[in-house]
Amino acid sequence: IEQIGTPEQVYNQPATPFVYGFLGSVNLFHGRIDEGGLQVGDATVPHSSGDFSHGAEVFAFARPHELRIVTDPATTEGLSARVVRVLTFGLKNRVELDGSGSAEGQHFEVELTQNDVAMLALQPGQQVRLLPSRLKLFERPPG
Repeated sequence: IEQIGTPEQVYNQPATPFVYGFLGSVNLFHGRIDEGGLQVGDATVPHSSGDFSHGAEVFAFARPHELRIVTDPATTEGLSARVVRVLTFGLKNRVELDGSGSAEGQHFEVELTQNDVAMLALQPGQQVRLLPSRLKLFERPPG
């Protein structure tokens, strides 16, 4: 048993990385706590350090609805990614992206409303930035 609680408690406050990933789609970032937030490679993702000390190595999780896509090329915060495709499922859309730059080789999923997708005018191959509205951090074990 990894965690005991109500479904809402377990989903919203997972106790371990396993529980977080077990309960639905997640985006995973490997990073280090720095003064400006979470450093993922050479990219900075805004985040307060919370219970983690400067320099701590962490796993950071964000669910697909907790990532925001920024299309402004002047934006430097967040992770660089390239739109692969946009899938429509009724009122929701899933945007699949591949990381670029410091996130090279990573795959991301973002859930957006139809209105958000229309406003962003996302196209396959488009370079964007990903900014989390919420991150759940876990200390990365040594080794």
